Amino acid sequence: MHCRYVQLLSKRIEDLALIGIIEVITDVPECFIRHEQATERSGQNRTQNRINP
Repeated sequence: MHCRYVQLLSKRIEDLALIGIIEVITDVPECFIRHEQATERSGQNRTQNRINP
């Protein structure tokens, strides 16, 4: 019984780890897009400041 419980627990930990990895992978593009948009906005602000000081 003990070995079976350990096997089930090990499988569950693996499943949770995979879910965590998938969540991290799907969150990364959102963070990257937000960073890119923020960078573009700050670049536009710098350009506008040069045109209209």
